[in-house]
Amino acid sequence: MILYLDTSALVKLFVEEAHSPEVRTVARLAGTCATSRIAYVEFLSALARREREGLNAETAQGLRESFEAGWLNLMVVEVNRGMTIRAAGFARVHALRAYDAVHLACAQEIQEAVPELVFACFDERLNQVAQMQGMRVL
Repeated sequence: MILYLDTSALVKLFVEEAHSPEVRTVARLAGTCATSRIAYVEFLSALARREREGLNAETAQGLRESFEAGWLNLMVVEVNRGMTIRAAGFARVHALRAYDAVHLACAQEIQEAVPELVFACFDERLNQVAQMQGMRVL
C-alpha cells in the first residue's frame, strides 16, 4: 500500500497535533509514503508560521531537522505538465484550492500505476473529491 500524504497529513508525522498518532501508525504500516514536491515548501511555510505565532525557536529547528531527514524517505512526486492540467480541472470543477488540486493530481498519478493507494488529508472538501475520484481516504 502507498500512503499519499497531503501537507495537512505530512505535518502530523512531525508535529504533535490531533490525529498525529493515527497518521504515524498508518505510515509505519504503508509500504511507501508519498507526497508532492510542493509539500516541502508547504511544510516549511507552516512551520515558519507556527514559529511566528510563538513556537519556540529551538523546537522549530528540531522539527525542521526531523522533517529534512524524513523527507529523504518519502516518494516525492514531481509535478509535470499533465498533472498541472489535471489539477486545473480539479480546481475548476470541484472548487479546490490550487495546491489541494495539485496534491490530488499527484495522488491520482500514483493510483493509476498502483491502485492500493490511501489518500491522507485533513480537509473535508479535498477528501470528498478524492473519494469521488475513486480513492480510499484515511
